[in-house]
Amino acid sequence: MVVSYKLDNMLKHKLLRACVLLCLALNIQQGKAQETNGLEYGEAIRGMNQDPKQKSIGSKPYEMEGRTEAREPLFTFDDCTQWQVRANQSEVTLYRTKEQRVIGDYSGKVVYKTKQAKAGFRVELVKPYKFEKEWDCINFWNYGNHWLWENSGEAMAHYAVIQDAKGREITIPFMQEWLWRNMNYKYWFLNHIKLNDSIARPITFIGLEFKGNGTKPDVENNIFLGPIYGYQEVLKPMKFKPFPERLPFPLREETILPTNKTTGFSNRVEQQDEKFLFSYEGKDAKLMYQVDPAYPIGGVTLLCDGQEKKVNANAKILFEKRTEAEWIVMDKRLENDTLFIRYKAVGKGLSQRFDCSYTIKQKSLIWTIEEKAADGKVEEICLGTTGNVSDGKLVGVPFLVYNPFANDSYTADAPSILYADNLFYLTMFDWYYTNASMYYGGEQGIKEGKATYNGGVKYYPLNNKKRNPLRERLFINVSPDVHEVFPTIDNPASPMRSNQVDRLWAINGGSDLPKLGKFVTDLRSKGVEKVSIRYHEDFWRADGESYTFRTIPNPDLGIERLKEYVRFVQGQDWRIGFYSNYMDFAPVNALWNEDWVRISHKDYGWGPAWCRCYANKVTIGWEQQAILAPQIHKTFGTNFSYCDVETCISPMDRVDYDYRTPGAGKFRTVFEYIGMTLMNERRAYQGPVYSEGGTHWFYAGLLDGNYSHMNHSLPIFPDFQLLKINPLEMDGMSNVSNEAYVAYAYAFGNIGILSEGFDAVRRYAFLQPFQNSYSMIPVKSIRYFDGKSYVSSSDAIKKDLLKSPCIQVEYNSGLKIYANFSDQPWGVKENDCDYSLPKYGTLAVLPGSRLFSVSSTNPASSTGKLLDKVYSDHLFYIDTYGEVEKGELGGKGSYMLKKEKFGWEIIPLRDLEEVDFNLSLLGFSALGVDIEAVDKDGNSMTVVNKAPITNQVHFEHKPHYYKYKICPVSSEN
Repeated sequence: MVVSYKLDNMLKHKLLRACVLLCLALNIQQGKAQETNGLEYGEAIRGMNQDPKQKSIGSKPYEMEGRTEAREPLFTFDDCTQWQVRANQSEVTLYRTKEQRVIGDYSGKVVYKTKQAKAGFRVELVKPYKFEKEWDCINFWNYGNHWLWENSGEAMAHYAVIQDAKGREITIPFMQEWLWRNMNYKYWFLNHIKLNDSIARPITFIGLEFKGNGTKPDVENNIFLGPIYGYQEVLKPMKFKPFPERLPFPLREETILPTNKTTGFSNRVEQQDEKFLFSYEGKDAKLMYQVDPAYPIGGVTLLCDGQEKKVNANAKILFEKRTEAEWIVMDKRLENDTLFIRYKAVGKGLSQRFDCSYTIKQKSLIWTIEEKAADGKVEEICLGTTGNVSDGKLVGVPFLVYNPFANDSYTADAPSILYADNLFYLTMFDWYYTNASMYYGGEQGIKEGKATYNGGVKYYPLNNKKRNPLRERLFINVSPDVHEVFPTIDNPASPMRSNQVDRLWAINGGSDLPKLGKFVTDLRSKGVEKVSIRYHEDFWRADGESYTFRTIPNPDLGIERLKEYVRFVQGQDWRIGFYSNYMDFAPVNALWNEDWVRISHKDYGWGPAWCRCYANKVTIGWEQQAILAPQIHKTFGTNFSYCDVETCISPMDRVDYDYRTPGAGKFRTVFEYIGMTLMNERRAYQGPVYSEGGTHWFYAGLLDGNYSHMNHSLPIFPDFQLLKINPLEMDGMSNVSNEAYVAYAYAFGNIGILSEGFDAVRRYAFLQPFQNSYSMIPVKSIRYFDGKSYVSSSDAIKKDLLKSPCIQVEYNSGLKIYANFSDQPWGVKENDCDYSLPKYGTLAVLPGSRLFSVSSTNPASSTGKLLDKVYSDHLFYIDTYGEVEKGELGGKGSYMLKKEKFGWEIIPLRDLEEVDFNLSLLGFSALGVDIEAVDKDGNSMTVVNKAPITNQVHFEHKPHYYKYKICPVSSEN
């Protein structure tokens, strides 16, 4: 993935993906995978074999040097007189050129200028060409003129124009699936179409069509056209490296079973006539599930405190072509705590056997079903609704999401928690067990007493037209405590806590090493010591070439310069990692292999990824990571890794439907291979591994951290993150800026991601000393303030407090965190002191230690200005926001006291005028000190004081002094 490298954009660069998706959803005609044309084109103009506007002779992609192509081109642009162009609301000319080249000595150069935003043109063969009947694929090299992250709305979409055997003219988009349907790249890309079965063969190839809805009129543009191929896809046998039979996850047989806070309880199972009762009885609640075995789903009724609710009313199991079946109970038996049922599903052309079971563990009813056949017939399970809801609401859960960029809608798809009549509900399929192609949350809401809050599962056929057999385990979680319906993430915890917990994360990009180095030295000189930094893909690419599956860096940088840069960064006490990615695969890459590309379930074509890339099979990603990552580590000596995309794109969007692939058609396969890739990445670099985040909850602990992107459309509800994700890994707070950043990081238990300048130092001061006391530390309690008293998370939902909550979190370490997200001041009393926390104000305190921070209204300020203070063993921080503050840590403005390798330093920050603090803070009460002013390079400029200072340090800061060293000396008698 590529982004702008202004640093402020760089820090938000993963949000770009979401912004791009929204723009595409608004601006791109969706269409069908195989669509007909609607534009009228003008007079045909022949192409020319001379390019009067050729700027230079372009080099071929260097990664393709020495490569033998899989087949010979069917058409080229070596003779452009064989082609013609026709325009719609545009001026267009075709030239043979050497300005850009990919295969052969020439390409076709299209020079066009549109007359209005909606315009297009065609590039057609003068004599259309009839394909062989069995040919079902079209490949086409071209070079676009817009980057996805720049002005992608101006880019045109591109199509193949064909005529089928029935004489119908059809245009087929080259990008048929998911996000990128425009030419959002400025480099060579191999487009691919797999013709679907609805097109009568043989086809006749007419040419290419280019259409745009947001073009910029009266601006001259160039695109380049390369070879075109027509062929029959032949899927030859593939060999894959054996995958471990036993994985290090999940850890328990119970897998996603939620936590039950009460230990004194009992479960019981009994038969009552033709129905079966599964009950929970404890000090906290009494629940009973009544199961009617006549139908394998939908026959569950919850009985509790006089309530009677169908949990999955109208649930359905749909077979191929969305048909239903008659379910015949072959036999049933109750054995210990489990009801076993064998079914036969019969219908037109259908006779399929299923094994089903129900059991209860804690408060969860667990339903398991398996289709007893090699070839599955089930297309979908729809979970239906929970009925008889009188007082209810749906609660979105931050980070609990199936797909942050759901196909064809570009919005998040996720389950919700149902609160209904003093109980919380969450139905969740077990992702460690499933054979499904995807989970979906679907349309949700409460209407006429029926609540829909989770959709179901889908099974798509492979490219051999066979489906995987149904295999699912559903947890029906019901509790009066919302925490007890959260699924457990049954992964091992990160072993890298000691390596990363006291560090913040930094991100940078570009290839200007002096500029990148300045970012490091500027922050390091301001006391920002404990950092792990990663660099973006520019270390691998100079232009639009590939940035994955390679060990040779950007040729403008070279190996030796990067090795030297790694040593430089590590010499600043920072960890350093390069960009890696085993999910995006560019056709220009030296390792390019068509068989390595993921097959989509939409027309069984090549599944696209980030612009100018396809999604490789995750099986290949796992294999290649084991080869490439150790080489990169050995060559460059990096001790940190950023493995992009792995935890961002839903595993459901990277399912491979190629029947030759192990575990084809199952998103569990993707989850398992990505999980193992990330764990192997940690071993390869002998350091922490981070990824992009988005669906990172699936992988929590299998790596060490992610971007923790806040979805601001959801309530401020950190409980799932704090209770289920935070104990396993150290995510970095993302998609939050300015004064809100620390509040969100504290509330959600995230480590910090550095920004720039003063804000970066402020984040460091507020977060670095505290991360060891909350990151990967179990939570003791989460409470919400309702204006009068503290209430539980469950009561906070009932009282609608999550829109703008006042949150208190206490950890097993003893650390207490307060964060105010309301517009009203929040009065907090701690250690016999009163604090008024404004919106995004925070308080953190660890009793029995010096660890303390506050961002509150300054009680001494007549204008209500803030006062920030941080106390710890190795740094102190203050910002008076222009007021004068007296006491042991005071002054006017902002500065930090930081314990460095060779002693304490006073580091001026924002608007500093006066420094005023007591030496007892630093343990110097019995010693006198000198305050030595130094420049940025640490060179001595002057000693501020005349006689050694023995108690209170107070002086006016001079802007030409970069910072000050505190030098213990003998005091004068």
